[in-house]
Amino acid sequence: MSILIYMRVLLKITTKRDLFSQKSGKKILDKKYSNHQYFLERLYIDLEKSFQNAKNLPILIDNVKINSNFFGQYFSKEFSNFRFTQTILISLANKKKISLPIPVSWYEYFDSYGLEISRFGCFLLFNLQGFMRLCSSFKLLISIIFISKKHMHSDNFFCNLNLINLPYDKFFNDYTLYSELIRKKIINKSDDSVISVKSSIERKKILERVKSDKIKITKFDFLFDFEKKKIPIIFYRFFKICLSSLYNLLFLRGEYINLSEEIFKKNILQLSNSPSLPSKIFFNNTSWRYKPLWTYEAEKKGMCVKVYFYSLSEHNYKNKNFKQTYLQGLHNLNWKTYYSWNDSHKKFIENISKNNPMIIHSGPLSFKDDDIEINKKIDFSKSIAVFLHSPYKKIFSIRFARFSAEYRSTENMINFLEEIYNLSEKLNLNLVLKQKKSDKMQISKFYFSKIKKILENKNVYLMDENVSPKKYIDKCLCAISFPFSSTAFLINNYQKSIFYDPTGQIFTDDKGSSGLKIINNSKDLEYYILSNIE
Repeated sequence: MSILIYMRVLLKITTKRDLFSQKSGKKILDKKYSNHQYFLERLYIDLEKSFQNAKNLPILIDNVKINSNFFGQYFSKEFSNFRFTQTILISLANKKKISLPIPVSWYEYFDSYGLEISRFGCFLLFNLQGFMRLCSSFKLLISIIFISKKHMHSDNFFCNLNLINLPYDKFFNDYTLYSELIRKKIINKSDDSVISVKSSIERKKILERVKSDKIKITKFDFLFDFEKKKIPIIFYRFFKICLSSLYNLLFLRGEYINLSEEIFKKNILQLSNSPSLPSKIFFNNTSWRYKPLWTYEAEKKGMCVKVYFYSLSEHNYKNKNFKQTYLQGLHNLNWKTYYSWNDSHKKFIENISKNNPMIIHSGPLSFKDDDIEINKKIDFSKSIAVFLHSPYKKIFSIRFARFSAEYRSTENMINFLEEIYNLSEKLNLNLVLKQKKSDKMQISKFYFSKIKKILENKNVYLMDENVSPKKYIDKCLCAISFPFSSTAFLINNYQKSIFYDPTGQIFTDDKGSSGLKIINNSKDLEYYILSNIE
């Protein structure tokens, strides 16, 4: 059955045959539509925008009509975890109808794209997913009963942070994100903050290293603070949600039960005590494509919900073969407050927003840092800082429903590095390399072998991936980044930082550079390096 394909992907028990099937599915779509990633990206964007065209939204929540942007965000957030793409590719290769947990209103979109779906399988998976979320609501109900009243007292609440984002220096003299926010006066040193961390292992690490009593850790990804006497009311609200879910299912509306956990969190916050809740709630661009339902309630209670950015990687590449679009996930954004890195970034946010948000200039933010001593042998005054993306193995990259995944290939990354390395040899300069990831399970083995060979040269140094570039980038002659690495903006003087495209495919006026210069040939690159040598 086609349902089993999705279940294997969901439970991460895919077989070797499934891996080969993904490659075969890619070839089928490439042959028919030229590029499978661009094809699926267009499909996902249409699905994301589908609720904007809906005459009647599927449901009301607490008798309040929810904005169509919310529905588009919620039901399309699954695209980013690659399950949909994997299931589609495997199903095509095995000549099976596609079964995915999708709302009924999406069936026609798959049909229009020539993808045959199993209506029974999709309906069953969608409602099964809803029951699982209802079960998660019950689990949440049991968990919060044992939480003390003061659990959430703080000035700030942060979503999606981990150990390397939190200060290791008690005076905040490091370049972790938390210390950066203090330097930018976005938060204060004296603030009490609650950090949401899902992983129990990560929570343990944080508690061992972060000694500040100003930082508390929670496993919950939303806010609440209420008296024990309100627990009976919370039980009542939960059972009301259960009944509403079953009622909607009778009329074949599975949207409500799929939203049950979100609705329950909103209800819990609704019953919480406003004076004791934090005044500021922070999200970043790991999760900003979906604004949780409970944040709307938080704003009603006077809390300010803000989005800050630790990178500028939200642009798609300008491409002569395909129409340039905003990336999937950016078509329903309705946050009220953002922090921008520069004027180009501000304009980008304004263009993609569905409302008229407040945009505050923060400048570039370093995301992570670690207490690792930098090699004292490096003469930064004779060094080029090089920032590159670690290319995924092809079996991983085909899961990205983005045309940009084709550009960030192993071949392009190696050409980028080798051209800069050859110039450094010619000009007798050092290279200080920093790669984005070092997961050997996902990253190309061929790429790692090339890196290892280049590192054998005594004038090439590899920085730890967790050390912030802000510690050394301004000491270097210049910085060269693979398009469009956000670390390029961590330098104080933008004239000393450029993007280099070894393929010549990137247009020099691509908006993805956010104002930084783009060089796409080796002669101009050599001239640029020479111009920075005093």
